[in-house]
Amino acid sequence: MIRTVIKISILMLSAFAWSGLTSAAEQNAKSKPCNISQTDAAGLNGDLSVDVHALHNFMDTAARILKEEKFVELDCLADHARSGKERLPGGLWKIHLLYQGLRQPVPYPMHATQEDWTHLSQRLHRWVKERPESITARVTLALAYLEYAQDARGSGYADTVSKSGWKLFEERTAEARKILEEARKLPSKCPEWYVAMQMVSVNQGWSVTEARALFEEANKFEPEYYTYARDLAYYLLPKWSGDAGDTEEFVQEIANRIGGDKGDILYFQVAAADYVICGCDNNPELSWDRIKRGFEASEKLYGASMPNLNRIAYLATYFGERDPIYADKILTRIGDQWDAETWGHQEDFEKIKNWVSAVAPMAAQVRVIEETAAANERFSKRRIGNCCSNAYFPTVVASPNGRASLRH
Repeated sequence: MIRTVIKISILMLSAFAWSGLTSAAEQNAKSKPCNISQTDAAGLNGDLSVDVHALHNFMDTAARILKEEKFVELDCLADHARSGKERLPGGLWKIHLLYQGLRQPVPYPMHATQEDWTHLSQRLHRWVKERPESITARVTLALAYLEYAQDARGSGYADTVSKSGWKLFEERTAEARKILEEARKLPSKCPEWYVAMQMVSVNQGWSVTEARALFEEANKFEPEYYTYARDLAYYLLPKWSGDAGDTEEFVQEIANRIGGDKGDILYFQVAAADYVICGCDNNPELSWDRIKRGFEASEKLYGASMPNLNRIAYLATYFGERDPIYADKILTRIGDQWDAETWGHQEDFEKIKNWVSAVAPMAAQVRVIEETAAANERFSKRRIGNCCSNAYFPTVVASPNGRASLRH
């Protein structure tokens, strides 16, 4: 109990230390363009609204710039993205995507060798040494250690992990935490620092109270950085540290705290995370109607995004109330821009498309019948209730073309 209180106190005190602090690099980021090649610029500026591959092109380009050890350019790109709170189509934070590209030793879906991990570690340590004031370098190094820890653990159930695997997992997580605690002393601050520390909290099995305190500090630092809510929603699942219903209650609470369209957007973004709702058992029972509202609000505010379209189509076909009519509309917009991380393989995507195209027309007919019945019931109640009136109420019927019509 005492340890928990101490940890929470440290976290809350650090929030005050971080507030209002920015580096000179961040303050000047908007006025000084980054010196990057045309090839790199092309890779970083793909249009995510029409090209689903733009996401991985961005990450692969960031990884290539790191491999070439263009540390000044990377710091410039990160400072721009951070200070400008830059978003990609669909609302994805550019700084988050930049770290996604820098923390992996090889592009997805390749599997890294020990040599790959060694080269990445050496490269990142050189970045820290050459640019000791870079928050980006240190956060990237911590994230890489956390990925390296996961590599040692593997993706299987806990009882399948070897003793040596657990030992490496714990050592690498501890090293990541040490790097992050050292990074606190830097004048420049980064929202992704909290993402990395949330990963530490999961790996080290922090209490729910401690994890919640970390989230609140992170949320205060950058309230719209939705990855924080995703990560705590994940940690509150019963398979980790929560009880049944904890994730649902948390997501609703945080979305309501923000309120309006932005609250709905956060609700959608949490549901859209493949580690919160996955193709597995015991997914949280989130509101499908609010997920849809959040997706539509996100499109209105941040524009269309092929990854978002893929995720909402996936959710419409697998979860909630299975909404094939909505899925059919979204899949038509996706066309051939299917996302491998969402669907797995193209044949799986095609199977879903075929199922939706077959079921959607029938679902539309059923919906018309249900709406017609509901309308008739409303009219009947009005007619019965108005016992003293001689007014004539029409009856709503379904016409052969599937549309509702009035018959007098």
